[in-house]
Amino acid sequence: TQLLFNLKPGDTLKTTGPFGRLTLKQDNPKRYIFLATSTGITPYRAMLPELTKRLENDPELHVTIVQGVQTRADLLYHDAFVTWAKTSPRATYRAQLSRENSSTLGEYEYPGYVQTAFLDLHPNPEEDLVYLCGNPGMVDDAFSQLKDRGFTIQQIVREKYISR
Repeated sequence: TQLLFNLKPGDTLKTTGPFGRLTLKQDNPKRYIFLATSTGITPYRAMLPELTKRLENDPELHVTIVQGVQTRADLLYHDAFVTWAKTSPRATYRAQLSRENSSTLGEYEYPGYVQTAFLDLHPNPEEDLVYLCGNPGMVDDAFSQLKDRGFTIQQIVREKYISR
């Protein structure tokens, strides 16, 4: 990320890809749950216009986006997600902060790791489609928790971010 922030006008980059397969499926669940750590939130930010359209077209649909980081300063696109969540009573955003003091948490902020949100969200394999993106440890742990709750591989879309 620092590489991008330190670019100057006229600098060039070599890029490859995209290689990911984290795209919004055409399934029609009753609820989408999107969990991410750190920069894993970026694909979900790009999906907001389509998710907004789907919420407008399907009065039964709910969408929950959960971003997990250590501190408030680590949040990416926080204001955009808060603004989006305020557009629909069926749109939810949670910032899970693992290293902030619980007594200082603000609106949309919750304590703990991203996968602890499952305690409040109560994922349901009969109704939900879950997307996981970010730290491999979080993706594996959340995937395991979802499998234990009866989710099939087809109901969980995963993408792990690995530093190179």
